Amino acid sequence: MKLLRCFSYLCLVVFSVHSSAVAAQELINQEATKLWLKEKQETIELISQQLADNTIDKARLLELRQTLRSARTELQYKVDVIKPVNNSVQADLADLGAAPDEDAPPEPDNIQKLRAELTNESLIIEGLLTQAEALTSKSSRLLEKITSLRRTLFLDGLFERQMAVFNTTLWKTAEEPFYAQFSNYKGIFYDKTLRSLSVISGCILLVVFLFATLVSKKRLTIKLQNAGREHVFRLVSASLVLPFLAIGLGLLFIYQLFISQGIVTEANHLLIQKVLMLTGFLFAVYLMTGRFLKAALIRSHLRYLICVVALLFAVDTLLLESGKIIGVLIELAVVQSYIVSLTFAFILGLFSLFVLIGPKETKDYFFPRKIFVVFLMISLSIIIFNVFGYAALSRYIFEGFVLIFSLLASILVIRAVIRPYFYRLDKRFSQDNIGEDSEQVIYFWLCLSLDLILFFICLPFVAGIFGTEWQYIQETIKQAFFGFKVGNMTISISNIGVGLLVFLTLLFITRVIQRILDQKILPKTNMDTSVRQSITQVLGYVGLIIALMASISAVGFDLTNLALIAGALSVGIGFGLQSIVSNFVSGLILLFERPIKVGDWLITNSGEGIVKKISVRATVVETFDRTSIIVPNAELISSSVKNWTHADRVGRVIVNVGVSYSSDPQQVRDLLMDMITENKDVLKTPKPTVLFKDFADSALIFEIRFFISNIQEIFSISSQVRFDIWEVFKEAGVEISFPQRDLHIRTAPGLEGVFDGK
Repeated sequence: MKLLRCFSYLCLVVFSVHSSAVAAQELINQEATKLWLKEKQETIELISQQLADNTIDKARLLELRQTLRSARTELQYKVDVIKPVNNSVQADLADLGAAPDEDAPPEPDNIQKLRAELTNESLIIEGLLTQAEALTSKSSRLLEKITSLRRTLFLDGLFERQMAVFNTTLWKTAEEPFYAQFSNYKGIFYDKTLRSLSVISGCILLVVFLFATLVSKKRLTIKLQNAGREHVFRLVSASLVLPFLAIGLGLLFIYQLFISQGIVTEANHLLIQKVLMLTGFLFAVYLMTGRFLKAALIRSHLRYLICVVALLFAVDTLLLESGKIIGVLIELAVVQSYIVSLTFAFILGLFSLFVLIGPKETKDYFFPRKIFVVFLMISLSIIIFNVFGYAALSRYIFEGFVLIFSLLASILVIRAVIRPYFYRLDKRFSQDNIGEDSEQVIYFWLCLSLDLILFFICLPFVAGIFGTEWQYIQETIKQAFFGFKVGNMTISISNIGVGLLVFLTLLFITRVIQRILDQKILPKTNMDTSVRQSITQVLGYVGLIIALMASISAVGFDLTNLALIAGALSVGIGFGLQSIVSNFVSGLILLFERPIKVGDWLITNSGEGIVKKISVRATVVETFDRTSIIVPNAELISSSVKNWTHADRVGRVIVNVGVSYSSDPQQVRDLLMDMITENKDVLKTPKPTVLFKDFADSALIFEIRFFISNIQEIFSISSQVRFDIWEVFKEAGVEISFPQRDLHIRTAPGLEGVFDGK
């Protein structure tokens, strides 16, 4: 016992020496951390003082925000580093246990020393952690303040009133800067090199544009002649791909040509880029509206409106960008805003009014009629804002209108071009032929993925159109792409994209395997068609479940937690979704046990018909009237069902016939037996039989019983047998009975002697 106690003390001494070394090392890190936190605190306090200044501009706010975001990221990282150290120290203190009471024997000196060191270290680390967390919170609050200040500056600039449009002083003040700016534009083209390059570039772009336009236009004309109305927009969109690519490549070549000749400099590169982009924008608008007009999707009036508005937007943007480089007075910018926005408002308002007071058929305008009321309200708003001097607000509405509709048109064209390829992909790799009743699972998920991708692509552009800084948009996209934590799970666009890609890939592989099995492997096994269909269908459901689970795991969800949630929801599913679960389980039983197969002839409580499809929820039965009955699988499992073709297709047919009482029953039986025996559609085994069934009121009833190889031909064979009976009886002189009645008159006053011929 004493030896064990000595060994324990020795271990504590070694542990204390090691802890002292670690404490010394942490003490050095703690000092460095203190200095670093002090620097961050000074930086944050300085930014806080600068934000208190009401004269701070938007550019400075962007710089301060970037500094604060970096500081907050570093502070959060420091918090994540300090927390494990603090937890480790707390765990060491917990291992030592509580300090002994005053009445208890004192601890050994080394343990007392170790407890004191750990307690001191814990206090220091907790202080550093508290300081880092406080600075992190303060930086977050300052970032929120910067966002509020930027919003205030944006709204103040947007609603700032300028000189009214009717103020003559404004126009006189802008006259001199206008001539000066025009002289600067004129002086640019004195450079012979620039003039030569401009001419060459224009010729290159024109040749490329004409070539791509003529080639695709000819193909579009041929396709439109044989296309339905629902495919016109898709065909027009597809015909725009080649011209747009040609225009883009031509503009890129021209830009590289300018760079090689030294035309592009640091001062004018933004202007040159915008000139080329606006040129491509005008070409694209002209080409797109021309194709829409050729396909009768829009009217010529709408095309002129779109082209004029696009030209107005391009000229306005070019003048603004060049004005920033040259440097013009604010009065000239205000006058330009008045001219451009009022021109746009009058054009849009007159056109909308023309549509609203004209015929009510607006389908050829590509827009619903109600949207022209919105257009009219926008034009009136711009005019009113200009009258009261809100030039910035009018320009903002004009630019937002053009950019939003340009973005919407681009998205619709891209969507229309890509979706047909998804349809072909689904048709190629689906196990069934694509038809109106096909599920088209791959097509649905691919289209849904495309719509989600286009939606998320649009969000940054829409945010930029409505005044959000591109730097902030880039930071938000970066944060959203790399994700943010919710508990122990990281949610990010990248994870969602990977999960979606995993799901589509596995679903695609499943469809390929189904296609190979259905067309290459299973037909060589001599299996029944319904068995093959059941195998491929079950494989599809298994693949869908595996793809779903794998995609959920790739997104970042813990499947064990998902299992717990599923277990917790099982009670609710059992009560609330009882019928759905029952049908699902019944569907699995039908697919595996196969009491009912595709092609079987069923008689159920819901109706009679041929089984066309068995899914996990319901079975589709097509009646002989060509209507479909959707029978829940639970009904097929829980109730009795008559299946004519369960084991095989052999079935018995019964045909009744009645002959008159004057006929010889033995002769009738022989005639019927000879007739049914000679019929090629009647099986020899089991042998057909003819029974003298009954004495009816007006006939002797005979019953013919025979078997056929395919019970689904019962109606055609029964009809042919009846034709044969008619021919046989006609040749033999056997009379087929009809209802007869004998009338006995006992007394008939007034009719005496009539029947005696008197």
